[in-house]
Order: sequence, then structure tokens, then C-alpha cells
Amino acid sequence: RDLHSFPTRRSSDLPVLDILPCETTTAYRNKMEFSFAPKLYEGKPVLGLHMPGRFDRILRISDCQIQDPEANEILQAVSNFVGEYTEELPVYNSRKHRGLLRHVVIRTAENRNASGAYGGSAEPRKEIMVSMVTSQRLASLLTPLAQLLAERFPSVVSVMNVVNASKSAVAHGPQQVTLHGRPFLVHTMLGVDFQISHSSFFQTNAMQAPRLLSRVGELCELSDGDVVYDMFCGTGSIALCLSRQHPGITVFGADLEASAIADAQLNADNNEISNAFFARGDLHSLAVHELPFASVDAQGNETMVDVPPPSCVIVDPPRPGLHPRAIEPLLHAGARRIVYISCNPSTQARDVKLLL
Repeated sequence: RDLHSFPTRRSSDLPVLDILPCETTTAYRNKMEFSFAPKLYEGKPVLGLHMPGRFDRILRISDCQIQDPEANEILQAVSNFVGEYTEELPVYNSRKHRGLLRHVVIRTAENRNASGAYGGSAEPRKEIMVSMVTSQRLASLLTPLAQLLAERFPSVVSVMNVVNASKSAVAHGPQQVTLHGRPFLVHTMLGVDFQISHSSFFQTNAMQAPRLLSRVGELCELSDGDVVYDMFCGTGSIALCLSRQHPGITVFGADLEASAIADAQLNADNNEISNAFFARGDLHSLAVHELPFASVDAQGNETMVDVPPPSCVIVDPPRPGLHPRAIEPLLHAGARRIVYISCNPSTQARDVKLLL
């Protein structure tokens, strides 16, 4: 249905390329968010996924086929632990807005230490983060769980308590407490090490992401001296991989989220990538040349960087797509190529019609 939404005008100039399928359809996802429900099953609170269209109904999950098998074992360990402390750790009721336990988020990564910044050998090792999302800080109550997970699962390098005191049913919050290990994972992709925190946006299909980013590089048709704008850059996955593969180009990445820009700059520094710059700003106008890009030397001194016009613009917007005010600036940016990455073909089709 979404493919039929794409414009047919000048269809001879718009070839549809073959789909690059993922090599596996199981155990590929590196992040899953599970929710608690007050209802008990075999004496334990239900822990699983929301039923379609229901904020208050949870389908119990014991074996999620799209996440790492070890993550399923961790999910069961969390469920068993919570079942032993139902009085001390009551489940949050989304109708009454009472209770403590809200979500469990499990992230996995493969750390190859390509940058040498994280110690150890370059042999790949799995890293897992378990985040317990609660309505208030529960560090003392959850510390025994963190110890249990660390002892039973050596891959668990991070256990977090994330506090969401609002009524919104989201698995993140402003307060994040480290209960075990460090507050981030390290994932290596295309020779770049990325620090991934609980709140970081990162491609969730770890197996397909390198293929996606490699294809983006091909579509950009880059040459030495080119300037690339990476809009909605997040933690810098696209910008840094392109910069590493094409040292003769300059990439300017922009995002509205301050934490994402901080992660992107940290990743650039840790990987010693000097041809990528990042700044926070409103992307609706695509006024990249007005954003405060700066280079930082070893002493921490900042020097503002001039932003030339782009040779190529990469846009990777969230599901709602591009804001209408971004269309005209994108068309008049002077770039010879625009590469549009989308997780929602419907809004991408809408935007492409406006760009043609």
C-alpha cells in the first residue's frame, strides 16, 4: 500500500531498485521495550508487549523471537525476581496512576573496540544493558536485581534505573541511575565505536544497519572536498561512518536533541574523527549554515567552523516525516543529491511528491 503512494509522475525517471532483505528474520533486533501489567500470571505480574491499540492491555511474552536469545533469559530472570517482591515492587497501574514498576528495556551491542578507547582486545564481545523504568527512584530495592543479573549474565555490563514520574506510558525519563557497570554500551559498526546510552536513538536492526549505511554512502556519490549535511543525525551513526570511509569529505550533522548531539560529538572524539561536526538546532528550516558548529582542540578550546553549501543532503526524519517548512529550503540548498532515509514509507511518499 505504501509503495503505491509514491508519485507516478515522471515514473521513467524514478526506477524502483531491488529490496535488500535482512539475512535473518529472528534475533536481529538490538532493543526491546517490555511493559508490566498489574494482572498476575502464575503468581507473577504480567510482563510483555502492548496489545495493538491498547495502552492498558499487555500480552505476556516469555520468548521474543526477534531479540537475542540471552535477552529472553534476562527477561525471565527479571520476571521471576519481580514475582518474589510483589509487595515491595507493585506494578504501575496506567488507569489509576499508582504503583512503581513500568517497563523493562533490554539493549544489546557488539563491541569490537575499533577505536581502542575502551580497553581490551578487538575480539567481538556482546554487551547488554537492562533498564528498569519505574515511577520513582528505586535504587536500593533494585540493587539486588542488578547484582543477580551481573552474576548470572556476564554480558550484562549495565543495569539502570530510569525514572518516569509522568503519566505518559514511555520507557524513558530525565533521571537515570546506574545500578551496575557503566551507563552505556559500546557498539562497533563499520569500524566506528558508538557509545549508546539508555536514551540514545540507534538503528535497532544491528544486522541490517551496516548495509543501510553502506548503501547511503554509495547513493551520495562522494568525492574528496564534498560537503554533506546529515539532518536528524542522532548519535552520529551516518555522519561518523561516512566520515571514516571518506576522510576527504566534511560532514555537518544536526539534531534537535541536545543529548544526541553530545553523544555524537563524544563518539567523534573517541574515534578520532576530525572531519565531522555536530550542532543542535531546529531542522524545520534547514538553515544549517546558521548553526553553531565548532572544532575542539586537545585543550578543550573551541573554534567556530564555517559551513559551506552542501554537495549532498541526507535526511533521516522521525515517522512524521519532514516538516512542510523544510521542503523549500531543501530544494534550494544547492545540493546535487538528496538521500532520504525513512522508517515510514507513507510520509516519505508524501514528502517525495513535494520534492519532485
